[in-house]
Amino acid sequence: MICPRCGAESSGNRFCTACGAAFTASSAGRESDALTRQPATTATPAAFPMTAVTDPAAPLGLPLTANAGRWGGGPPSPQKTSAGWWAVVIVGVAAVLGAGTFGIIAITHSNPPAVAGTTTTTTASQPTDTSSPNTSEAPTTTTAPGTADTTQVSQDPQAGPVEQTMSAYFQGVDAQDYPGAYAVYDPAEQAKFDESGWAQGDSTTQDTGVIVRALSGNPDGSVDATVAFVSHQQAAYAWNKQDLCDDWTLVYHLLPAVSGAVTPLQIDNVHPMGNPSAC
Repeated sequence: MICPRCGAESSGNRFCTACGAAFTASSAGRESDALTRQPATTATPAAFPMTAVTDPAAPLGLPLTANAGRWGGGPPSPQKTSAGWWAVVIVGVAAVLGAGTFGIIAITHSNPPAVAGTTTTTTASQPTDTSSPNTSEAPTTTTAPGTADTTQVSQDPQAGPVEQTMSAYFQGVDAQDYPGAYAVYDPAEQAKFDESGWAQGDSTTQDTGVIVRALSGNPDGSVDATVAFVSHQQAAYAWNKQDLCDDWTLVYHLLPAVSGAVTPLQIDNVHPMGNPSAC
């Protein structure tokens, strides 16, 4: 049957298999008349022949073609040519290249390239510390073993000479410099005992924590210095032949030094304030 809409020969009896147009009785009559009046010729194919595609969502009995409307019956749609597709592709590529070029220009503008031979360094700013320095802590000082601490008597004018004299004595004992420690005694005191016997008695002794607790000046220029310290020794050399550690408090009677002495004052006598206590 020849479709009265598109002129294509259709094998269907109700719908055109080319454009989907519905056939009516009058269409069938016209088809019969046309066949009677005209000799049989091969039907001219439609301008846009397309293979019928069946859409599962279409209503039953309405085949969907590629050139018809969604449910068929509409005018044929013009077929897109390969030239049209190439035009779309070229426009899309140009848009992408344009966007990329713009991005490169923007990045280059915001981050200019470094000059050859130079190094670009970015340094993060550090927060400025505006707090006041802590000056309440006393500086840490390192003192030699046996150094006499005169902090408790620092206001006394004799504190300096006493510190020099007692530090020389105790540092000599700790360093086993017995001639140097023995020289701190004045000649009258040295006459009471010989150096070798005294050195033997202190041969294992180490004195620590030497503190001058009190000073008392006398009219003749002498000074009485109350000194506390801790002695460590072998038990055989302890005052009681058994203590390894003793807390001592002694009063040193100091006289102005004679000519040639190594210290400003010299030890004239020593008075223990009771027996030491074991530590």
